[in-house]
Amino acid sequence: MTVLLMGMRNLDFTGNDNSSVKGVQLFIAFDEQGVVGKQTDKLFLRNEFPLPENLKPGDTLDVAFTNRGKPESIKIVPATNASGGSKHINISAQ
Repeated sequence: MTVLLMGMRNLDFTGNDNSSVKGVQLFIAFDEQGVVGKQTDKLFLRNEFPLPENLKPGDTLDVAFTNRGKPESIKIVPATNASGGSKHINISAQ
């Protein structure tokens, strides 16, 4: 699934079971049938999740999900060159 990264927030808190929860929330936007504009959502990733280096708001990401709907991998989609293309979000079912 191709998404646009809108923002990020580091998290560090104690869960209801007194366990330590550390990670990052990614705020994303994507095209969705029946939505005028973009649909938004957030993903929580534990610190152990391998994120691409230099991840920043405005990046287009390719997010792969497990069969249970959890993020499995995230890659930055390279921007097209300035000689004619533009960044573009395409959604395909996983």
